[in-house]
Amino acid sequence: MKVKKTTMIAIAIVFIVAICAMFFLRNINKMPVDIVRKHYDNESASFRLATVIEQVDVDSKTVLLFYYTANGGIANAILERGLLGYKVVNYSGEVAPVNNLMPTSVGFSSYGKAKSISWYVLYDQSITRAVIGGNESTIIFADNLKIYYLLSDFTDVPRGEFYNNEGELVWLIE
Repeated sequence: MKVKKTTMIAIAIVFIVAICAMFFLRNINKMPVDIVRKHYDNESASFRLATVIEQVDVDSKTVLLFYYTANGGIANAILERGLLGYKVVNYSGEVAPVNNLMPTSVGFSSYGKAKSISWYVLYDQSITRAVIGGNESTIIFADNLKIYYLLSDFTDVPRGEFYNNEGELVWLIE
């Protein structure tokens, strides 16, 4: 009787450990787009991922995902890879993909410890560079869009202005 009880307890423990392992490891092999899609699945259309524009691997553990929302706007999500797969650490809001009244949109979000992303959809295609706080931002050309971004340690949205550098129109953010 004692052996039977010990065997039943051992089987129950193995079963519980297996259930816990499946719960914690469910995201370990999922791609960032799958994580974002699931994360915002029950949210409003301004959050839900419709189509990926571009995935940027910032470093070995950070991914920046630009995408069209279910509203047709443009948003991004910042994901970090941990032991159990990717997790969304922040979302940078939705901007319009086209705007004839403004030269650029502004997106800004902080995440982690003293990290932030400044990002822009450039509606004025003659803008050739974006300098943010003295740092050259990265340019993405995808799906007929021009997007600039910079990961930094800013705590507030920097202010921006244009200047002309020998015929080159630059968006300067200080």
